Amino acid sequence: MAERAVVTVIIFLIVLSLCLYITENFIPIGKNMDFRDICRGYLMKMEYCSGLSASACSALVTELQNQGFEDVAVSAPSSAKAGAVMTLNVIATVKRDSIAGIFKRLPKEYEMAYSRKTIARKVVNR
Repeated sequence: MAERAVVTVIIFLIVLSLCLYITENFIPIGKNMDFRDICRGYLMKMEYCSGLSASACSALVTELQNQGFEDVAVSAPSSAKAGAVMTLNVIATVKRDSIAGIFKRLPKEYEMAYSRKTIARKVVNR
């Protein structure tokens, strides 16, 4: 009976460590999805306004920094003619501690980049 309890505890610890490892690997993926969602919103704003103003760029940087991103760099045209191709480039890094061994957690830096092209549209409200 004691052997069964020991085996159960060992299996429980293995399953727990596997779940922890999987969770640790999915956190950067979730942060990347948040990063892309924020950038997509500003891409649509850039498309609608035919460019991204300096205040909108600084708002994008502030929003990303509030989400935990560091070293944010934004490149976008401030204005464009209707039909022109515009590119939004955003690069940011996020730092977190990740598992490096059984009892070690080391800081790791993830760089995230967003680069999309869109066409300046002329919006007519009737």
